[in-house]
Amino acid sequence: MNPYMTERPERSRSLEKRFIMLAFRRMYLGFVFTVSAFCALTLIMPDISRADWSVTPTFLVEEQYSDNWFRAEEGEDTFWVTRISPGLSLRYATSRSQLSFDGSYSYSWHYSPSNDANASDEDYSGADVSLYAAYQPTTRVTLDLRNTFTRTREPASTDQFSQSTDRNLYWRNTVTPSILYDIAEKGQIRLAYQGDVLMWESSDPGQGDSKEHQGTLTLTYNLNSTNHLDLDSHVARRSYDAGLSDYYRYQSKLIFRHEFNTYFSGRVGAGHQHRDYDESDLDDSDEPVFDAGLTGATDRTKIDLSAERNLVNFTTEDDYFTALRVNLSLQRIFQEVIRTYAGGYYQRSNHIESPRRDHTYNGFVGVGYRFFRKMFEVSLEYSYTNRDSNETGRDYVENQVFLRLNMSYDNFLDLFQKE
Repeated sequence: MNPYMTERPERSRSLEKRFIMLAFRRMYLGFVFTVSAFCALTLIMPDISRADWSVTPTFLVEEQYSDNWFRAEEGEDTFWVTRISPGLSLRYATSRSQLSFDGSYSYSWHYSPSNDANASDEDYSGADVSLYAAYQPTTRVTLDLRNTFTRTREPASTDQFSQSTDRNLYWRNTVTPSILYDIAEKGQIRLAYQGDVLMWESSDPGQGDSKEHQGTLTLTYNLNSTNHLDLDSHVARRSYDAGLSDYYRYQSKLIFRHEFNTYFSGRVGAGHQHRDYDESDLDDSDEPVFDAGLTGATDRTKIDLSAERNLVNFTTEDDYFTALRVNLSLQRIFQEVIRTYAGGYYQRSNHIESPRRDHTYNGFVGVGYRFFRKMFEVSLEYSYTNRDSNETGRDYVENQVFLRLNMSYDNFLDLFQKE
């Protein structure tokens, strides 16, 4: 019998949910305080002369061409986008602590020969920031904190399975404190909280601000040095503004990981998700979930192949769907200065509350050339996306071309070292 489908009084059920989320929120506040305090101490107390430091300024100039900027079935608008993006990467590590920061600011100018009157309305300043801090108070316990922030018009950043095509501006922040306990060589126990906030700065009807609280428990058992089992379970609460339905999500998944050799590793996982919507017009769902992946890397070659089936977490107009997505990326470096890469994805989306079915195909290929002590790279990339839907107005084809100049100064600290 499915434990999620057991009948019980509505009041009791509501109180149980409130208790669960209250516990997660208290756990979150405790984690944030503890991890922040420990990480702050690691930056003050250790002998800085014994720490490993790395500071890397970055700078990106990009010119983008799109023949269907708004991803419309008809009446495509051609856009040219010029983007500049200065950034900074920081790494700090001691024997018991670690801190990494990657941040960039960007500004994008838009020009459209077919829609010049409104093109400047798309101009915006964006940001991408990620922070990771970790501290080991003992040899078996690790406290860490991850935080990511983005401000963008790219709809794909709202959800990994996003089907949205609008270019509305929004920001999203995700914070994840966790505690990891290492059981010698037998395995690990990880308890984590994730808080996610998405806020629209410009929106259409059906788009509402969203918050999610998620608690996760992961149990890892090491079968041997190359084979591992993970039991990953989480419960989450997502809430919306603008009249969209809130919901609870319960998911458990068993994952097997294997390290084939020094270069290749793989994983496969399967489980179940139950989703309980507050809105009575939406039927609660029970769906099988799975994911699999293969990664490989040498000094010159990288490959990443993955597949996943799950429900979309964030959407608009309560339009939820199950997605099957397959991703592939390849990279090869020649003569230490020429980088070639290719890849793409396929996604099948089956909408729950309607007969809509979408098939989306994407492929990309690019080449880059590194010069001036490999500090600079100029690259050219082409991307093709085609969505085929059985619902009128949902099809689109987009061709994109990117010309980029990247700068990354890895030896920045050497400028301040005395001879």
